[in-house]
Amino acid sequence: MRQLALAGEFQVILAPYSLITYLTEPAVAVAALSRMRSLLAGDGRLVLDAFIPQPVASFAEFRLDYRRPHGEETLERHKRITANADGTNRIERRYRLFAADGRLRDEFHTDETIRPYSPSAIATHAEAAGLRVESWAFDYGATATDASFRFATAVLAPA
Repeated sequence: MRQLALAGEFQVILAPYSLITYLTEPAVAVAALSRMRSLLAGDGRLVLDAFIPQPVASFAEFRLDYRRPHGEETLERHKRITANADGTNRIERRYRLFAADGRLRDEFHTDETIRPYSPSAIATHAEAAGLRVESWAFDYGATATDASFRFATAVLAPA
């Protein structure tokens, strides 16, 4: 995202799965949006989705997030969250894959820091990058704004 290795002109650029949240510095997010803007055709669109910031409580211990079937095996995920003073969140996850007989077959960890951006912050960053918000959808289809929504999708057009 910081160094897009793309050339050409695109009708649609998709930035799914809250990709923008991995750009934890707002100036870097604006620079990435500017680069994507430069790749859009004149009538192209950038579709960007992101989690809407919610209150986050830190917890020091890993907590079970889910345990579910994975083929004949079982996948288990634990996570630990640290809400940082700068508005970012550190999320550590521990995945464990158990064989059908209950033996641990594999385990791996992820550690990421994200910055959730509010819809208004996304709009501000888009404007700074030469884009305008054409439309919003919330929670994959609702169009009215409501504080209970957890996910926002913006369709951005060249300004």
